Amino acid sequence: MQQMKSWEQTIIRPRRAGGGPYGPGKRQILRLWQFWVSAGVLLILLALLIVPLAARRGGEAGQEAYYPSRIGALPVVTDLLPEDALNRPGIPRRVEWIVIHETGNSAQDADAQAHNTYIHSISQETELSWHYTVDETMAYHHVPDNEVAWHAGDKLTGHGGNKNGIGIEICVNEGADFEAALDNAELLTGYLMARYGLTEKQIRQHGDFISKNCPETIRGQERMAEFVVRASQYKEQILSGQLEYEDTQAPG
Repeated sequence: MQQMKSWEQTIIRPRRAGGGPYGPGKRQILRLWQFWVSAGVLLILLALLIVPLAARRGGEAGQEAYYPSRIGALPVVTDLLPEDALNRPGIPRRVEWIVIHETGNSAQDADAQAHNTYIHSISQETELSWHYTVDETMAYHHVPDNEVAWHAGDKLTGHGGNKNGIGIEICVNEGADFEAALDNAELLTGYLMARYGLTEKQIRQHGDFISKNCPETIRGQERMAEFVVRASQYKEQILSGQLEYEDTQAPG
């Protein structure tokens, strides 16, 4: 027993007296290493939280958005969905397509203003949304062009209609002048092509992204090629200065 005690005193206790298996210098290095690892983990967690919130607030990761107030003789009213709306996800993106839709609503009073009222009324109920509604006399702007809207039915498919397309709904209300509404949609499309540097190949139909007969009237009358030509002509008139437009400041 005396031998065991002596062995413990000479081997184990001196080791403990020196601070365990690590000396004072090594323990300080270990503490510093633990501190920096913890700090690094905290910074990563903060980045995962802050970056998506910052992107949602302003579309910083997307591109600059434009807010037309007049394109030629077409007035455009900007009445954006609230930032916390269920149907305004706030996901920034770059514009690659202009996606043409028709509302499919033939009610006599289903004009652009009525659809603006409707899209606001469902803002906390559903994820349905689009960027513009246009009728025979005017257009409404609902979602910033550099944000995703839920109009194409293809979720967040890369380079898809929702993820990268500006959705334009053309009114088809009974008793209204559809030809005038169609021309206004072509004018709006030409403006967007000019402002975002898009080509005629980047004008798409809703039915290009999912199996749906939309825009129904344009497809039924086989007028999509005509639409693209006229929109491209408006684009060139805007770029050459022949057709004037006015932009407004981004809503605060």
